[in-house]
Amino acid sequence: MNSLPQSGETTPPELSVVVIVGPLRERAAGCLESLLSQDTVDRLEVLLVDLRSDLPPVEGASHPAVVTLPMPPETSFAEARVTAIRAARGKAVALVEEHSRALPGWAGAVLAAHEEGWTAVASEMHGANPGIGKADVNGVMNYGLFSPPLARGEGTMAPPFHTSFLRSALLDLGDELPADAFSDICLWEGVRRRGGRLLQEPAARLAHINETSLLEPFLADFHFHRFWVGWRRRTEGWSPARTAAAVLLFPVYPAYYLVLHGRRLRARSPESARVLRRHWLHAWLRQLGPALGQAAGILFGPGRAAARFTRYEIVERRGTANGPL
Repeated sequence: MNSLPQSGETTPPELSVVVIVGPLRERAAGCLESLLSQDTVDRLEVLLVDLRSDLPPVEGASHPAVVTLPMPPETSFAEARVTAIRAARGKAVALVEEHSRALPGWAGAVLAAHEEGWTAVASEMHGANPGIGKADVNGVMNYGLFSPPLARGEGTMAPPFHTSFLRSALLDLGDELPADAFSDICLWEGVRRRGGRLLQEPAARLAHINETSLLEPFLADFHFHRFWVGWRRRTEGWSPARTAAAVLLFPVYPAYYLVLHGRRLRARSPESARVLRRHWLHAWLRQLGPALGQAAGILFGPGRAAARFTRYEIVERRGTANGPL
């Protein structure tokens, strides 16, 4: 495997792409191949944070643009990201999941946006496994607000786990970085509060392999929100009344989500809104996951939610046209 470059080396990369990998080596190899196929690969470095370095290397990891950072299997998603952010040599750091694929021109568009002065860049999100099981509705719930056609312009939201940031803006988070690194939503909030601006860039296109069932995202959302609710309470200054309401009113959360998310989708992506409407029962049931996770986080704390969410992200297979991946 490649190690970190020596101090005497020249021409540092401009964009560092962080990918956390686990035991699903074939799936990670597909992500890596898509990154190394970018026409601006000479301006990139790919930081593979490998939580299963006891397994054979990911295919393509010997490429000179790839740096492998082995870490223990029990490392959390946030810990892995912080390590990569601090090790990155690029002026910008893009966070990409190993079950996503960079479509042609993605890296060049991200680089150009940062060169224009944007602190953060949100990509246009495509489905990589359309028509497989419940992938379409799960895709709308995951990234419908960033689905094509994404309007180019200043945005107010970052897509979870698929945002690029100026590295200096992330390091400026200081002691907040380890907690914020759990999600791009948290990172963007910290960067935004410090004056950062985010560009929605439709030329930066990523394809995401969406979950194909109800149970998978239900559990992921439960663990995510059980951890995330603590962050929200701290940063948003929840009052005791709001905290109590989050616990007592959790049964109405799915209905609240359908109304709010449906309204946003109708304004941004009418086709996505139609998909959500056709699968409203799936969406309602799935949203019980975050509702229960939020209540559990308030009542019992985060527990092992961060570790369990990390395991889900890199271990659970997802259906594709070529079988589970």
